[in-house]
Amino acid sequence: MKNAAKFALAALLLSATALRADDKPPPKPPKRHQGEGRVYEKKISASIVPPKGWEQGKNVSGAYLIFRGPADDRFPNVNVSSFNNPGAPITTVGPAMKNVHAKGIPEWKPVDEGYVTVDGKKSYYFSGKYTRDLGDRKEEMQTISYYVPGNGRGYVISFLTNAEKFEGLKPTIEEMIKSFRGD
Repeated sequence: MKNAAKFALAALLLSATALRADDKPPPKPPKRHQGEGRVYEKKISASIVPPKGWEQGKNVSGAYLIFRGPADDRFPNVNVSSFNNPGAPITTVGPAMKNVHAKGIPEWKPVDEGYVTVDGKKSYYFSGKYTRDLGDRKEEMQTISYYVPGNGRGYVISFLTNAEKFEGLKPTIEEMIKSFRGD
């Protein structure tokens, strides 16, 4: 009986310790990834500040920091992914990625491309349009993707929205890009 009581007491102490460990808040992200509204993803060492009212989605298939905008804007979305980059310059990686993107989406047509500074680094962006078949109707969509170099990796920040809403959302997209930080 004494052994059973000792075992029960030990089990209680262990479960209380486990509960206390679960009660601890997750560790804080590095200082540059902290701040009001900033969302950090440890798996890719990146953060972004989404617009107020945008919902965060779950990480899926290598995409992280997924957010969806309001219905009034026809649910625009953004996600961040990363890829290994042992040091290829953005002037090579960016245009090559545009070509891969064009092959992956039938009827995708480029609209704009160039270089911008994101997180203090020369980065490449491109934008394009395509028609999405929704079965009962077709909808013209516009994309813009930014390729940002990091330490041994690169980041892809991709936006997708209804083409009619793109120009109106451009300031929102630019604010998100300005907020991006990757290590």
